[in-house]
Amino acid sequence: MTEQIFNLSEHTDTSIFYGVNNKNMQLIKDLNPGVKIVARGHTIKIVGDEESVKKIGREIEKVEQFALKNNSLSEDNIIKIVKGDAPAEIKYDNLILHGINGKSIMARTKNQQKLVTDFETNDLLFAI
Repeated sequence: MTEQIFNLSEHTDTSIFYGVNNKNMQLIKDLNPGVKIVARGHTIKIVGDEESVKKIGREIEKVEQFALKNNSLSEDNIIKIVKGDAPAEIKYDNLILHGINGKSIMARTKNQQKLVTDFETNDLLFAI
C-alpha cells in the first residue's frame, strides 16, 4: 500500500472543489474503487496501490486546475476529467465577476459588454 498526501492550492475554494456535502469528492472515490481518499481542508490523503495513487493524484490536480480556472465544478466535468476527456472550456468573454455561490455574473447587453472590455484597458471608468 502506498500513501500520498496532496495539498490543494491556498487559492482553491474548497466549497467548490469538494461540492455540497462533499459530493464531488465522493464522485472521485466512486470512480476509483479500491482506493481510500480522506480529505480535510486543503489536504487530501490517498491510500492504495502505487499506480492507482499516482493516477488519482493526477486526476485531483486536473480537477483542481479546472475549478481554479472556471470557479465552478460539476459532476460532468469531473467524470470527463477522470475519463481523460477535456471538459468544455467555459467562455468568459462577457464575465463581470463570480458571485459568492460560484455562478458567473455576465454582461447581457451590448453596452454592458462595452463596459467590461473598457474596464480591462482603463484604470478608472464611470458609467451613467
